Amino acid sequence: MDNVKLVEVHDYTHLKVDSVSYFCHEIKKVLRQEEIVTVAIPGGRSIKALFDGFKETHSLTIDEWNKIHFFWADERLVGPEDKQSNYRLAKESFLDDMIKKGFLKKENIHRYIGESDDPIHEIKEYNKELLKLKENIDILVLGVGEDGHIASLFPNHPNLKEKKSGFMLVTNSPKPPGRRMSLTPKMVLNANSIMLFFIGEGKKIAYNNFLDDKVKLEDCPAKLSIINEEAKIYAISGTI
Repeated sequence: MDNVKLVEVHDYTHLKVDSVSYFCHEIKKVLRQEEIVTVAIPGGRSIKALFDGFKETHSLTIDEWNKIHFFWADERLVGPEDKQSNYRLAKESFLDDMIKKGFLKKENIHRYIGESDDPIHEIKEYNKELLKLKENIDILVLGVGEDGHIASLFPNHPNLKEKKSGFMLVTNSPKPPGRRMSLTPKMVLNANSIMLFFIGEGKKIAYNNFLDDKVKLEDCPAKLSIINEEAKIYAISGTI
């Protein structure tokens, strides 16, 4: 756990300011060496502070924002207007506002087509879309569920054994809806930087399991984040 940066926060403002500051630092670090940055974001309530901070407290220039490409760490197989859509959450939280202000380019927002009748085809296309830019995600943002899951990688689920890198189809999620798109475990391992959010009373057990060396990865998939020593992890816990 030596490579893990643990920041425990106790109010929304601290969470927002600290997480956005770290995100911007990581963006600038990548751009010192490369032309673009690939970012994958999740859905869920845990991520709201970061999304709000993108609009309010960021330190990036328009040119730096324009070099960011957003993908989704996971998505439900629903349309973009569906209440369950992770894309919709990001769109309403910060994408629309940032695009309107010129900070983000529409073509840099890579939405998974969850409403398609052929999700396997869309998975292949989504993988191709990423590979046109890079082989991996530079900055991976993940919220952790009460059971310790990240993206749509659930405890003791067969998908944890997937060896390929990229995005995959999940057809039997233990949490509704059952059909989803998710990045693979290898994508987590290959990410250059990871921000991991444990937010709320319901996440205390997951957080304790994450820190407990005796708890196996299969029982707490969030532990995928700390296997690759090249990845830096920013874990936030607290009740917001």
